[in-house]
Amino acid sequence: MIIIGITYSLTFATVWSSIIYIITPEFYGIGLATVVSIYSLFFTITPLVVGYLRRFYYLYYIYNIYSSSGSYEEC
Repeated sequence: MIIIGITYSLTFATVWSSIIYIITPEFYGIGLATVVSIYSLFFTITPLVVGYLRRFYYLYYIYNIYSSSGSYEEC
């Protein structure tokens, strides 16, 4: 978890600081808004894709086998 936190911080530090060098000063707001929109879209779509893949590859069944109920039913 520590390594994930460090890489996450470095990723955001790299992206935010690169905007200043790529975009002209009058478009800083639009550039930052675009990056925030892309990150928000990514964070919205990622759980949906993971849920679809888990359902497609029947990984919910594995969870139900080890759950406290012990039932083998579909989620």
